[in-house]
Amino acid sequence: EIENDESNKSEVINNLKTIILEKEKIVEKLLSIIEYQERIIEDYKKKAGVEKWINELKEKS
Repeated sequence: EIENDESNKSEVINNLKTIILEKEKIVEKLLSIIEYQERIIEDYKKKAGVEKWINELKEKS
């Protein structure tokens, strides 16, 4: 019975380790999505800034 209990504990620990590894993978994917979104936002800001600058030049001339 003691061996069975230890085996069950070991199985539970291994299952928890697997769950943690899977969650770490999910977190890594979410972080990469966030980084990608930040790059898109920065590109948009640059584009918007350039368009504003062009419009200001047009207004001056």
